[in-house]
Amino acid sequence: MTLKSYRVVSSRMAEQLARQLGLDVDVETTVETELNGGITGLGSGRRKSVKRVIPKSVTDPRVLNEIVDGLRDNGQLKIYRPERTRELPRGVPTYIHEVGIEGTPVFLPLGEEARIAPGMEGLTVWVFEPLGRVGFIDSEPDGAWAWDWVGTYLFLIEEHISNPENLFCISGISALRCMLETAGYNTRLPSGRYGEDVFGRDNPAHPIDKLVSVGGRPGRSRMIEAVYRIAVMTNEQATTIDGREVRLNDILAYPLYIADSGI
Repeated sequence: MTLKSYRVVSSRMAEQLARQLGLDVDVETTVETELNGGITGLGSGRRKSVKRVIPKSVTDPRVLNEIVDGLRDNGQLKIYRPERTRELPRGVPTYIHEVGIEGTPVFLPLGEEARIAPGMEGLTVWVFEPLGRVGFIDSEPDGAWAWDWVGTYLFLIEEHISNPENLFCISGISALRCMLETAGYNTRLPSGRYGEDVFGRDNPAHPIDKLVSVGGRPGRSRMIEAVYRIAVMTNEQATTIDGREVRLNDILAYPLYIADSGI
């Protein structure tokens, strides 16, 4: 068994999931045992011993493993990142478990109009490259999937936005832009126009470079394991690969945990 070093654990998400799954957490119990108290030649007797069992925290690694097992048993845990928007189930919270993926943490100071918990100074956004193929594939001969972009950037928010369930994206903007607007950044062009997405499909720069353009500070890349819940997936992202501008997808997600992968 490989021992993990947990870098980030969302106690809020862990508690919500643990209670829904009926896991025994934060409940102190006692165990009563009966011991043989007899002494040879002097008769026999029994006495009771009461042992106090300290409750497990929702961030206990054993509880996190039980949560992951529970999500898997409920059919809500996937082991692959959606590469197309149509692969994301609709109407059901989706959790993804990825192991051995390389991510770069970027510290992002909050903007002046941030809609995030008071007192928070910034977010740490983990940026993960797309897996597998990237670009346009029309899998239908009649062109029915003309917007079927393949390949997905993943952005994990280390500190949760105060009300992630209320997070929304206007149609036609990227998940990265959605996150930046929630973090208090004005993503409109200097002209005031709202339509062009310079943090998505209208700018083929790498997402880390886009974050750096508004003050983000990248850290060292590392291999990690993560279980996360998808908040937003769009097909409004772009990048440059081998000198060619490519349209693709992006996901904004919240981690249950991020741990050093050990791979």
